[in-house]
Amino acid sequence: MRPPIDAFSLRARLAPAIIATAPSIALSGTLVTWTHFHVSQLLAGLVLTVLITAFSDFARRHGSSVQPGIFAAMGGRPSVAMLRHRDTRIHADTKARIIRFLAQRLGENPPTPADEHTNPDSAEAFYERCVNWLSQNTRDAKTFNILFEELITYNFRRNLLGLKTIGLYLSALTLLIAGIIALHRYLSNPSHDGSPFTLILIVSAIHGAYFLFGVNRADVEQAATTYAKQLLSSTDRLINSPPAITRARRPPRPKRSNPPTDAAST
Repeated sequence: MRPPIDAFSLRARLAPAIIATAPSIALSGTLVTWTHFHVSQLLAGLVLTVLITAFSDFARRHGSSVQPGIFAAMGGRPSVAMLRHRDTRIHADTKARIIRFLAQRLGENPPTPADEHTNPDSAEAFYERCVNWLSQNTRDAKTFNILFEELITYNFRRNLLGLKTIGLYLSALTLLIAGIIALHRYLSNPSHDGSPFTLILIVSAIHGAYFLFGVNRADVEQAATTYAKQLLSSTDRLINSPPAITRARRPPRPKRSNPPTDAAST
């Protein structure tokens, strides 16, 4: 059984959620009085923890919602597209070795270039099965640690892109609220120290600029391509030490260190 918060969930889901809500979290922390401990502070902390955890699932769902559009713009799921004969991102000899190995594991005959042309849907379905089998048999995070890191990078960027609009709205809302509070306190008492809210304004502005210019589809596409290449290159390790279960219809039981099934998406 996989722990509720593992490395993948923490870095690929929870981290984007915290980044997207950072200005709001900072503003909430500034508004709470920490000089004396009250039960309300404990409750507020618990509620904030629950909200962030729930928002991590929200990040995953929004990341999944932008993925079809990303793959469509890339010409299909990258790891599948790279197996096509007409795709040149992998050397032809290397690709032939990968397809030959995966076809043997599936017990099927791989499509020829002519088959791709005359029956593209059948060829595409074969490549999908190849990638699905490969994803199922490379889910040991310790054995395929580089692949696991690339998977986290892709899902982190994808989920962050899914939260881009929300992150921008939260930045603007926090800027507005912090600005109103800072102005009100200054008008009420010009000698009042407004530096905490000034800091919130700066953080919110930087946060908004990051989501506006730093979170983009190109970075997600680059991470998807890198993960796909790493996934296909892992075939060499499987050839040298094949897994115990090699049929796509009988996937291996996931280990504790494995990433969740919804993550292997490229």
